[in-house]
Amino acid sequence: MPNMSLNRTGKWNPGGGRWIEIVPAVALASYTISSVASAPTVVLSPSWSFTRIYCTPGTLQYRESKKNTDNGFLHDLEIKGFSPDDSPDKRAQIENLAQYQTFLVRFQDTAGLTRLAGTKIEPLLLEFELSTDSDVPGSRGYNLSFSGTLTAPAAYE
Repeated sequence: MPNMSLNRTGKWNPGGGRWIEIVPAVALASYTISSVASAPTVVLSPSWSFTRIYCTPGTLQYRESKKNTDNGFLHDLEIKGFSPDDSPDKRAQIENLAQYQTFLVRFQDTAGLTRLAGTKIEPLLLEFELSTDSDVPGSRGYNLSFSGTLTAPAAYE
């Protein structure tokens, strides 16, 4: 193993997320990446673009775990957030997204670091739950979850 040091950067190291953006995996025309440390080149099919989903501050979460399997190392990934409100229009938008089932997800954390998770071959699956807390001051909206297993970690952009 080469000599290396994993020191603390000394910068502010907050948790949480700022935003997520998604695009259905079927919209991906091409995806190339040269190394884990490089940003991918993503080309979307005409008329497609990433959709930003507002999530309540303090609810966005990015979790990636690496495990050794009989087929080598795999990365289990989950991105969660709570998108508040419920209305016929919002439900229609959520259902429209859900028809695509699998996505690429951009996640920007509170420190400004952006990751792009998923590829056309290894996309993330969307699951959602509409919930209303039992208390008046509680929350009402959609718990969103994007998850999948990748053969490489999510790319930094």
